[in-house]
Amino acid sequence: MIEILNWLLPVLGGMSLAAAGLNLINVIESRRFARRRRDQLPTDLPPELKAVVVVPCRGAGPGFRRHCQALLEQEHPNFEVLFVVENEQDTAVRVIRNLMQEHRLTRIGLIFSGPAEHCSQKVHQLRTALRHLPGNARVVAFLDSDLLVRRQWLRWLCGRLYDSGVAAVTGAVWSVPRKESFYSNLQCSISNSLASWFGAKYAPGLWGSWAVRVDRLEAVGLPQVWATAFSERWSAQQALCLNGERVVFEPRSVGVRQVETDSRGLRRTLVRWWRSFQGSKPLVSRWVWVASVALQLGFWGLLVGGLGSLAGADGIRWGWLAGAVLIYCLNVMAGIVRGQLGKQYAEDSRFNRIARRWDCWAWPINAAVMIAADVGARWQSRVRWSDLVYRVDRSGRVDLIGRKRLQPLSDEVEFERDERSWGVIRSVEGAPPHGAAVPEPVVRRKAG
Repeated sequence: MIEILNWLLPVLGGMSLAAAGLNLINVIESRRFARRRRDQLPTDLPPELKAVVVVPCRGAGPGFRRHCQALLEQEHPNFEVLFVVENEQDTAVRVIRNLMQEHRLTRIGLIFSGPAEHCSQKVHQLRTALRHLPGNARVVAFLDSDLLVRRQWLRWLCGRLYDSGVAAVTGAVWSVPRKESFYSNLQCSISNSLASWFGAKYAPGLWGSWAVRVDRLEAVGLPQVWATAFSERWSAQQALCLNGERVVFEPRSVGVRQVETDSRGLRRTLVRWWRSFQGSKPLVSRWVWVASVALQLGFWGLLVGGLGSLAGADGIRWGWLAGAVLIYCLNVMAGIVRGQLGKQYAEDSRFNRIARRWDCWAWPINAAVMIAADVGARWQSRVRWSDLVYRVDRSGRVDLIGRKRLQPLSDEVEFERDERSWGVIRSVEGAPPHGAAVPEPVVRRKAG
């Protein structure tokens, strides 16, 4: 047994050291690319470049109004926003209607999608919005409702689509803790570790905020790809790559997400991430699994073996201890660089000192939790997303098996189309054809 460990631990240590070095190099390159893109001037967009931003909503969580306000103030010459909810009882409806009244010069739409059948509710809402795109739309952008973006977010996304051969542009999600807690800092650290892999030559997925040209969206058949999908981002990325399309990363379009969670919420989030990731990117998932396991086994193996040799009679394994210290230091350096990257991505947010210190010093805990979440996702078919519970089988079939009732609105208001503000509420069945004449705005309140 001792002889096996004598050659196995150095092998695992070498693999762990290589993974730590590669991670550090990648984070440094991501920071360099983000700084270079930050200093470049924005592209002048022609007025005829019509962009439509689709925002799937489910409930009005903390900061929802602020996020929508930032979206409606985008510095883009020609854009409109489509908010998509499941039904009238969604608590986000009231906020969106108030924003319609305040932003009379912005073209805003609200679509009722109805419940999903064989895909997740979010994917169903996106597919519904694609059926209601204006005929002159050239770019479709997708944004999660819990992300805060800068006023130039849409302009930078569309500007990258001018590059030769680019079919889609993605931002990323940078997480910051809303309140100080162990589990919030842990989720932010894991999420930001994944976000730091986005760089000039590598965009591992369409995450949080992304845009695609309408002609390429139709070429890959994205609505058909989403028909039975659980996650829209990985399935869209896979469809674009299989069709030979180019997907690039734009660091100036990174959105900021505030995180406040507990142990149960963290477990649900990680299982959802890995479950959707495994379903769309099995090869990448296995590579991440092998790299994470090798990093953990190599570090802890060298550390425990080296410390155990202090009490042994065969001599102290100083090389093993030095290897464990070197692996730890490389990951701490990567955490420091990642903190500098976070200051650039979330310069107006509270990426506080405690979260940055956690990201630097507690990386062994992060990696161990990610491995545990991967194991749980492989054997768990029930996935919780917001207030909905899904069953996702190994074939990728998605079934809704439970939901939490949303609080009904006490005062329901319905708007028809207004040509000046384009305030419109549409359903799947009753949507007017594009270009059809519509009446003046009408407000109707239910009696009593």
